[in-house]
Amino acid sequence: MDLLRELGFSETRVRIAAALVIGRMMSPDSEAHTYNWMLVRSAILDLLDLEMPCANSLYRKGDHLYTHREALCRSCLISCSSCLALRGRS
Repeated sequence: MDLLRELGFSETRVRIAAALVIGRMMSPDSEAHTYNWMLVRSAILDLLDLEMPCANSLYRKGDHLYTHREALCRSCLISCSSCLALRGRS
């Protein structure tokens, strides 16, 4: 989440991005499905202290995440590599 802040995401956008990513991981499908999952089948919005944004707002936030995909992927790769390196030492 720190990377998202460094990329200029507001606190609300960081939480919405987290909800989008978690939604895609927990119930992978279309953006419309993710929106429905958040609304009907999940407590993610309560857990992240978010009001339900409109579907178009989620699409725009997803597009904003996508524009930063290279930096996000690089950060994930570095984090995973560090975790795997630590596991190999124990």
